[in-house]
Amino acid sequence: MKHGPLHLARLLLVLALASCRSGPEPVWAADRFEAHSERMLWDVLRIALDHADFKVGGGAEPEARRIESGWKVDASPFKGQGWRKKARVEYAPAPDAEGAWDVKVRVQMDTNESFKGIDLRYADWQPAPDDEVAAKRVLQFARSLLGGGEFEVGPERRGVPTSRERMIEDLQN
Repeated sequence: MKHGPLHLARLLLVLALASCRSGPEPVWAADRFEAHSERMLWDVLRIALDHADFKVGGGAEPEARRIESGWKVDASPFKGQGWRKKARVEYAPAPDAEGAWDVKVRVQMDTNESFKGIDLRYADWQPAPDDEVAAKRVLQFARSLLGGGEFEVGPERRGVPTSRERMIEDLQN
């Protein structure tokens, strides 16, 4: 037992190091949407990411209800001014509302701390605070595309006349 205090000190050191976080806390923007189907919501979220200039490639996992974009890079010749951003969208059925979905968006951001900022081969990406404004922008695009959950395509829109039908009616009157 003469190693007891030494083992305790090592254990405390390991626990202290494990509790340290590298980088800032993730910031998620969240909202609730109504959609007629999960597929419609999926398509709207992909389009919203595209409108916000976050290109989705292999990071789309419909079965996991998660979409992750590739990195959007803005190089700068000055240290700390170049950045890259990646969007992540997750959604789940709302537990207390039929046809509603809880959606959250995170836009992760890193800054380039290299002195050779334009040459990305030498980039030194360091975590920066998440871009909450960009995350809210993605949510706003999705909200606009859904139009309150009443998104329908085609002329048969629950009795709402098409522009052509309205024009004919106006000409007849």
